[in-house]
Formats: sequence, C-alpha cells, structure tokens
Amino acid sequence: MVEKIIEYCARNRFMVFLAVTFALFGALYTIRNVKLDAIPDLSDPQVIIFTEWMGRSPTLVEDQITYPIVSSLVAAPHVTDVRGFSMIWLVQGLTTNTLDSVPGSRVQTVANEDRRSRVAGGREP
Repeated sequence: MVEKIIEYCARNRFMVFLAVTFALFGALYTIRNVKLDAIPDLSDPQVIIFTEWMGRSPTLVEDQITYPIVSSLVAAPHVTDVRGFSMIWLVQGLTTNTLDSVPGSRVQTVANEDRRSRVAGGREP
C-alpha cells in the first residue's frame, strides 16, 4: 500500500505540489481566522505575599514576619490553606506566604484588583 502511494507521488509530482500548496494555504487561513479559546485555570485562587527584612537572622524573620502573617491569614474567611515559607538558604530575610481561598471570595477579589492596579501602573506583578 505504501509502495503504491510513493509510486503515485513520484509519477504525479505536480499533483503532490498542488495538494501541499492547498494544504498550506488552508492551514494559514485557519490559523488567521480561528477563534482561540483559553484553557481555564481550574486551580484554587491564590494570593502570594513576599516580605523581606534583610540582614536579620532566619529565626527572627520566622518569628517576627512569617508566623504573624500566617496566623492572621488562617483566621480570614473562605481561606482553605495557608503556607508560610522562609527562604533562609537563598536570601537571608526573604519570606513567602501563600494563601489559597475559595473561588469568588473577597480575598480573590482584592488580589485581582491589586494585580490590575500594578499592571495599569506599569509594574509587573
């Protein structure tokens, strides 16, 4: 079967060229005119809080920054998970706090407004 296809293509080069050209123009037309649909993000809404207190010991940063932030975020309504993490080996005094919330909650709304204001102000989030 494959031998017959190869033989046909070898005998009818112009038809193969015409078919490839037609397929190329069809693909270009489709690429330009197809409506793209974004893949939805199905993960829970997250807010990430970066804090830094340079030149301080990791224990002090953990006790004075990370723990109070995590403790207060746990009590927020519609919060499903809070993770606090101090990056003591990378940069001394840098912490990350991640807050997962229920979709449609006030936490998500505030985070989206803050992101929009940063982008509008010319700063990357």
